[in-house]
Amino acid sequence: MQKTLYVRSFDQDLHKKLEEFAKEQGIKPGTIVEDALEKWIKQKKVVPRKHYAIIYSDKESLIDFMQKIQNNTKDSEWSHVCLGPDEHFALKYLKKHDWLDASIKPYNPTKKSDYEYPKKVFDKLKAMSKKKKTMFMGFMTEDFAHEKSLNIANKVEKIYNTKRALGVTFCPYRMEDVMSAPMSDIFELIEDHDKTMILKDGKVYEWNFKEENTFKLLV
Repeated sequence: MQKTLYVRSFDQDLHKKLEEFAKEQGIKPGTIVEDALEKWIKQKKVVPRKHYAIIYSDKESLIDFMQKIQNNTKDSEWSHVCLGPDEHFALKYLKKHDWLDASIKPYNPTKKSDYEYPKKVFDKLKAMSKKKKTMFMGFMTEDFAHEKSLNIANKVEKIYNTKRALGVTFCPYRMEDVMSAPMSDIFELIEDHDKTMILKDGKVYEWNFKEENTFKLLV
């Protein structure tokens, strides 16, 4: 028996588009909705392994971003995990909001050149994410970029990409540490992440490099 389904925010324009498309395809509107719902449920069941770079221009923009992340992942599906030096303003904020600390004490990731500390931390994070998908905010690569170079930080990012945790990982960087680096290192940073975001004046911008055909510039 057919029933009428009422969906909030499903306005008249959207309903009209659905009916027009269904008519073009020769199928019922309900079939399209059912197919879309099945795909959405299937996508929700797939646990992501996302890796994002966050370049922030000021303290306030990063705090605002973290607050929005916190508010949008309050449900029990997520485990909130952070990493970085205890004195970092962002770590103080996250721990105040009950984010778990994945650091291995003592926290000294840049002291040795063999990347042993990052490898151990990434293994720990991956193990934690097997129990529950993880929302991870890590400032370790920022330390490498600030104390060593962005080139060295990129090497650590590559290590993480071989050990990705289940969930979403954010790697924040100070804007001055990124913008003062050679362009080749900036390209590499963007390539090593699924997306690169710039936080400025409370807004979020996606930063990407798109290859362009020279001919298109002339037409």
